[in-house]
Amino acid sequence: MFLTRVFFNKTKLSLIIAISASVLACTNPASVTHEVSNGAFSLRITVNNPEVHVVLQERQIPLRLSEGNYVYRAQVKGSKDTAFALLEPSVTVSGQNLTIRGKLAGLEIEHHFYLPPNKPILEEHIVIHNPGDKKISLAEFEMGFPLSVKDEEGKINPDLIDDRLVAVPFRHRADDKNGIVHDCSISELPGKRGWEYFPNFLLTKTYILPSRHHFSEGWAWIHGNRSIGIFSFNQEHLVYSVLSPVTTSKGSVLRFGGACFLPIHSQPTALNRINPGDTIDFGITRYTSIAGGYNEVAYAYRAMLDEKGCRFPENFNPPIHWEQLYDMEGAWNNRIKNYTKSRVEKEALKGVAYSCEALYLDPGWDTKFATFQWGEKWLGPRKQFIEEIQSKYGLKVSLHTPMPPWSTCKGFEMGPNCASDWPLESRRMASPDTFTVNVVGKGPEICMGSKAFMDDAEKRLLENCKDGVSFLMYDGTGWNGACSDSTHGHPVPYLQEDHIRNCIEMVKRVHLKYPDVLIELHDMLGSGSEFRMTPVYYKYGLPLSYDENWGFELMWNPMEDLKQGKGLAMYYYNLSCNVPIYLHIDLRKDNIHSVMLWWFASTARHLGIGGTHADRKTVEAHKTAMKFYRKFERFYKRGDFYGITEEIHLHVLPAENAFMINMFNLSDNQRTISGKFDLKKAGLSNLSNFISSKPWAKINKEGQLEVSLEMPPWSAQVTDIHSIISK
Repeated sequence: MFLTRVFFNKTKLSLIIAISASVLACTNPASVTHEVSNGAFSLRITVNNPEVHVVLQERQIPLRLSEGNYVYRAQVKGSKDTAFALLEPSVTVSGQNLTIRGKLAGLEIEHHFYLPPNKPILEEHIVIHNPGDKKISLAEFEMGFPLSVKDEEGKINPDLIDDRLVAVPFRHRADDKNGIVHDCSISELPGKRGWEYFPNFLLTKTYILPSRHHFSEGWAWIHGNRSIGIFSFNQEHLVYSVLSPVTTSKGSVLRFGGACFLPIHSQPTALNRINPGDTIDFGITRYTSIAGGYNEVAYAYRAMLDEKGCRFPENFNPPIHWEQLYDMEGAWNNRIKNYTKSRVEKEALKGVAYSCEALYLDPGWDTKFATFQWGEKWLGPRKQFIEEIQSKYGLKVSLHTPMPPWSTCKGFEMGPNCASDWPLESRRMASPDTFTVNVVGKGPEICMGSKAFMDDAEKRLLENCKDGVSFLMYDGTGWNGACSDSTHGHPVPYLQEDHIRNCIEMVKRVHLKYPDVLIELHDMLGSGSEFRMTPVYYKYGLPLSYDENWGFELMWNPMEDLKQGKGLAMYYYNLSCNVPIYLHIDLRKDNIHSVMLWWFASTARHLGIGGTHADRKTVEAHKTAMKFYRKFERFYKRGDFYGITEEIHLHVLPAENAFMINMFNLSDNQRTISGKFDLKKAGLSNLSNFISSKPWAKINKEGQLEVSLEMPPWSAQVTDIHSIISK
């Protein structure tokens, strides 16, 4: 609509026609620049058909984050041509919203930006649609802001020379080798080789392959004393925040934000089959302006997940497990002789001595490995067993319930194979033409996506819950390749996202009838391994979904994992995520200082322990530590986690105006561990009235916590700090 204003004066009549920017955009889009901004960011878009030129600035530093043509590229599988530009691009602005529309590789693109007026964030939202009558499968797809790290002469942009990009949540991953840290200067990143996971659980030895892409749930772009968080979030399709070097007609750039298909990881799976009429929503990428460094970015990511419902419930109170496996290892090989009720009851007695709340039964309780059926011949009736464990020892009963990708893979079972105990109709039909696999064992396998398996498994799991089981571990959930059996009731081929949906469906079926049964769900692609292949929040917080993540398989050699740096993944996870982790650890591997026990007690909201140490003094140290833990367990189960350093952890309950401090010396040398923390950042008040049970923790007049303690090698110390008023 034309906006017409008429002005009169004494000598003449002047007619001035003012044309709105939106109308001008429709009539001559190449000549109009659109801009939206808030207190933290400004985004300027100019369409020079077919190029979409962007300028993105962070206004608090200030720093120009991106300038150039926004990256749009896609390639259809089987085609040698790559689309490098958005066809028929157009821009509309409405308030704080800016939308770009166009076409790419036969797909309609809707590209939204939102800059809320009262928050230091910018949100990017991408939706694609197949308007045609043919299925589209993509080999490549990426969109994102361009960052020119170097000029035409190859010199580093002086504004970026000291900037760093650090992965969130995993600056350290549990599967890192040789001290790898996901922390890199921006100037180095374009020339640094990336990698992707190749998810084929138990079917191949190759889990990591080289890639052009660098992926993470989020990134901390650190610039001096301020940072920008670049976070992805999507509960429907598995997406990441991906950084990629891209060669353009105007030189090489580092692409960030937007959306990216990881071809090796094959995510999001939906891009493998975009059927006519399909719409794929990439969720959001949130850019956040943050005062501070890496920890502050991690807390901002955690706050976003909390906002999205990915946080433990207020009453979260999981039972501390006694894991019977460590002192009964191998008992599953001859269940009727080695996994007897009397032997299990001896483990229950140990659980009581170590202040535990539940007895966790690993393989051996079931008739065969992963049948979900109770071994009545050696344990007696299930309901009676559960009631006796409760009445005699005060312990609940928890079960290990592994799923088909592991349980029927020949050679990897923990006891007799269960394939013959499931319906014949549930047998998996592999699709080697779809994904290259290296099968490790021959024999029939069960497809978790088959309706026959799902229905039978539901009945068996519900029978266990009906008799009083309080916890289920869904182990062995890693996707083990495509299934092509069209009678199973799943899409053909059965791809990764199909499998993920079935994992969640199996959780929902139990929670629908037994919502209070806690369900731990292993990574739905990596499963019982150190590899975390799905985002830490993925599918958590949805109706009837799972309760806990798994602690990266750090259960077998937890002390060695701590010494190798693998255990640091637990610390960085807690900085960035409030989805609870469950992990049980082998106390036989610990030392007299209980450093291993306290590390995992500090980083796993749901703790399991087991195994009797050979040294009597260490056994007593463990029992004493567990009594102390039980006294303050609410801080570890439900407290807000803060890290001063990797070796100093805080667990805060603002409502109590109190917190715990866990100190560690994670080295071979005696050292003084020290640090400071502004307690106001943790929501604490009346700071002058705090007292500590240990002299090495003090609070100064400015409300800063100061800790300093000389500690032996590989040792731990713990103290509680509370307000005199609240006490």
